[in-house]
Amino acid sequence: MTEETTENGRDSGAPVRPSNGTAKTGPSLLLRGVCKAFGDVVAVDGLDLEVARGECFGLLGPNGAGKTTTIEICEGITVPEAGTVEVLGLTWRTGANELRQRIGIQLQETQFPDKLTVTEVLRMFRSFFQHGISVEESIQTAQLEEKRHARVVTLSGGQKQRLAMACALVGDPELLFLDEPTTAWIRRRGVTCGTSWTNSNSQGAPSFSPRTTWTRQSGCATAWPSWTTAKSLPWEHRSS
Repeated sequence: MTEETTENGRDSGAPVRPSNGTAKTGPSLLLRGVCKAFGDVVAVDGLDLEVARGECFGLLGPNGAGKTTTIEICEGITVPEAGTVEVLGLTWRTGANELRQRIGIQLQETQFPDKLTVTEVLRMFRSFFQHGISVEESIQTAQLEEKRHARVVTLSGGQKQRLAMACALVGDPELLFLDEPTTAWIRRRGVTCGTSWTNSNSQGAPSFSPRTTWTRQSGCATAWPSWTTAKSLPWEHRSS
């Protein structure tokens, strides 16, 4: 794929992000009464959640509390057994194709082809999106300039995690999901991203209004207590 970029690294002539007319108002995420079980294990039980647009939001809790299951439901990877899920005003049942163009995802663990180089991986992921940033900007965002020609098999664990983050950002998402990203802090237009999901504001930069909440118990994400802000914590130490 041949890349033509503007001076700021953006793809020149990139088409406008597809839209079915959905207004960019209302919450970026809206979950009501969401439930999910795996056999006899209830992972999510009656979850209500609302995340505003332009907000950075962190989901905290002990191992097995249902954090990853919750995120995967929001990402359209896992289907809930009950409840409603709206992402950017759309549902996965009717708006999956558009949502895939508008969100970015970093999984808890990502497997890349060992023989590809960093540049080749990012070029492949960039080809999935009609709108996005250049491969070069992605490399700089992930601070992988010295590894651009290195094969995946030679990367350290942290470098692979940074590559996964760059892949999540290459489509210039409106909504970014990060599952356990703290092993690879990177800067995105001057902001270090480390929350479970984040939105871009009207200028395209992540918001400086982080919010966190705790899952109540190990083994089940349930109705949560009042929101807990994390303004007193240094950004670099705020966990997902």
